Amino acid sequence: MEGGEPGDPVRLKRVDDPAGGLTTGQSDVAIMRTHTGRRSLHEELLVMEPRVVAVPSHCPLIDLDEVLLRDLADYPLVINSFSGTTNLDLWEEGGQPVVAVEVDTIDDWQSYIAAGVGIGVTPASTAWMHPHAEISYLPLRDAPAVPVYLVWASNNRHPALSSFIELARDVVAEGTE
Repeated sequence: MEGGEPGDPVRLKRVDDPAGGLTTGQSDVAIMRTHTGRRSLHEELLVMEPRVVAVPSHCPLIDLDEVLLRDLADYPLVINSFSGTTNLDLWEEGGQPVVAVEVDTIDDWQSYIAAGVGIGVTPASTAWMHPHAEISYLPLRDAPAVPVYLVWASNNRHPALSSFIELARDVVAEGTE
């Protein structure tokens, strides 16, 4: 958020930081998919986002009518351990896939998947936020949804903060109707 008047610009940026840049001053407000666990930050649940499975374009999973977690057990998994929302806890003990590689960025995550090293599980928004010509995103029917939070510093006094929060709530409400 730049100013505090209607029509003032909002700058969107990706910040590779567990606190979304809120504690370093890089951001006024962040959209996050994990709890920050910091008392200095206020979190508001906006929506629960479904998960999808990201597969290389030649993967046999593409031919399934419905993809379930158990269908993924025989495929190596690529995990973004820095900013991702997936870990082996999604699967029941004994039905977990093997982790092929752990990465720190969405770009590396996509590169390994596109190269056929493994598959990935991610929130559905990844498909439109980070499209990739060599990756198909398939709905994952039985995976728990991912919480999406709007987060800001508890001491944030930005003049446009309350307007931005209301706008975020309205946008999410329109998308779920």
